[in-house]
Formats: sequence, C-alpha cells, structure tokens
Amino acid sequence: MTTAARSGARSGFQRARSPEQRDERRRAILETADGMLGETVLAEISLREIARRVGCATSNVLLYFETREAVFLELLDAAWSQWIGALDAELPEPAAPVPLEELADAVAGSLARRPRMCLLMSASGPLLEPNVSPETLNRFRAAAHARVAEAAAVLHTRLPDLGEQDVCELVSVMATYTVGLWPLMHPAAPRGAQLGATKDFRTGAARTFAVLVRGLRAAP
Repeated sequence: MTTAARSGARSGFQRARSPEQRDERRRAILETADGMLGETVLAEISLREIARRVGCATSNVLLYFETREAVFLELLDAAWSQWIGALDAELPEPAAPVPLEELADAVAGSLARRPRMCLLMSASGPLLEPNVSPETLNRFRAAAHARVAEAAAVLHTRLPDLGEQDVCELVSVMATYTVGLWPLMHPAAPRGAQLGATKDFRTGAARTFAVLVRGLRAAP
C-alpha cells in the first residue's frame, strides 16, 4: 500500500471512483469551508485546515481544487446563484409600479441577509483572484458576468422603464458597492472577538440603489 493510500485509509477519505463520488467529495470540501467562514477570518483559513476537517490529506483536496482560493471562488458563485434563485420572491410584486424606496430596501435587505456572500464578494479581488490559475479565473469571471445578467433580468421586471443594459450596470455597481463597503462596515474580528458593524450596510445599500436608479432615469 502506498503512503497516500495509507493516509486515505487512516482518514476514511477514499479516492473517488465515480462521478457521483467525486461530486460528493467536492461537496464535502465546499461545505466544510463554508462552515469555517462562520468561525474565523477568511484570510486565516488554510487549505491544510480545510483538509483536516474534511478528514483527508491536503493532497486529496488538491485533486478537486487547485488552491484554497479556488474553493472560496466556487462558494461565491454558488452563493450568487442561490441569491438570484431567491431574489424574485424577496422583491415586491412586479404587477404594479413598485415604489423606488420599497424596491431599494428590498434589494438591500436581500443582500444584507447573506453576509457570507457579501464577505466572499469583498474578498474576491484582493484575496482570492490573484491565487488561482488563468483558466480558473476566466471561468469564474464568465460565471460572474452571467450572474449579473440573471440578477438584472429579475430586477428589470420591477424597473421596466430602464433598458436592459442599464439594469445590468445597476447590478454591477451594487456588486462593486458591496465589495468596497462590506469590509468597512463589518471589520474582520480578531480570533475570539466580537465586533459590530461600524455602519448599517442595509441603509447605505438602499440609499445607493435609489440614487443609482434616479440617475439612470434622468440620463439622456
């Protein structure tokens, strides 16, 4: 028996033999990493610790994800997808004209209720993207572009007076707002400490959304 095989046997994490088993291994890694986000600062989560909690060697995790950052980029894409899937139900009904302030608060609330998505969005540029291969980065950015279009399609039903491209730009700017403001309003806590937000993210996001819509409506 090889060293790798002995390590796998000790941990109970056997090499996947089928596509279903590979999917199961990937889910285990992703779920473990996701759970760790609620316990510690993202920058302190190592691939070795993820592997330890899954019950395998780091080399086993590398069979599924090229780096620690690739794990979290996939979690971010999954969070985007889940948000978009729930967005329609979390916004006011589109049957009648939707008051802008009501829509803005609903969008901001939908974001604020997903702190892990916002955290991963804010970390994607400085912490995650520089440490993956060009292929992985291109795949992630293509997926992010598609998510923006999907979210814009939902919002467009509430903002029919705006063009489709305008709503795509609106979603992109709100994503940029989240990337920049989430870490400032939710500073990373040292291990064991509890720090409250320095400012209400939902209020700021709602105001920003409303200002952007008014600006788009006034644009020639």
